[in-house]
Amino acid sequence: MGKNCLGSGDTNDLNFLRSVVNWTDLEMLGLSQNSFGGVLPNAIANLSANLKSLDLQFNIISGRLPVGMLWVT
Repeated sequence: MGKNCLGSGDTNDLNFLRSVVNWTDLEMLGLSQNSFGGVLPNAIANLSANLKSLDLQFNIISGRLPVGMLWVT
């Protein structure tokens, strides 16, 4: 879904992520180079236990990572 100009820079751009929580087989989600604005919703911490890659580069996201997002390398 990257490079598609999907966002508008609005504070509610990322609310759609609430509808994709608990996708148990999701391993990668690429949302880079859009114009998503606002903060990451807390629901993003529940995307998938198998999530290995989340690409949010080149957007207009602000705030902190939601509690529950633990990145182990």
